[in-house]
Amino acid sequence: MLPPDARTLSGDVNSPQHLAELRLSSAGLTLPAPGDRFAPSAVETSHLLLLSLQGRVACFHAGLGWHLEASHFAWLAPTAALTLRSASLRAGEMLVWNFRPSVLPDAFHPLLPVPGRAPAHGPAPLTPSMQSLVLALRGCPVAPSR
Repeated sequence: MLPPDARTLSGDVNSPQHLAELRLSSAGLTLPAPGDRFAPSAVETSHLLLLSLQGRVACFHAGLGWHLEASHFAWLAPTAALTLRSASLRAGEMLVWNFRPSVLPDAFHPLLPVPGRAPAHGPAPLTPSMQSLVLALRGCPVAPSR
């Protein structure tokens, strides 16, 4: 289930991939542990790509904490719940892509992070091509959910 200040851009929370736009307050949001996210029969590890769009976002996972500045990303394979909250006076805005490796082409599999290392890639600045993609994703028309 998505928090009130979120919208789904692609997929849904139970699909092999789900892209959501989140607006975070200082109270934050906790995403469930991987075993809670999908049906127990799903054995494939889930991955998260976090893209910070506006404001500074504080991230906490498995006893580690880091910050995502605006226009930065982090990629991880969480092994525990992940807490995200705004670390500035303004609300943090971000895209969160939750996906299973099977949705990626095989050529990308060597890039997959090791589960539990958080973040495995980043935090790092978005490249210009990544920024263009994020703008396109945010501007896509989204059909209202029923």
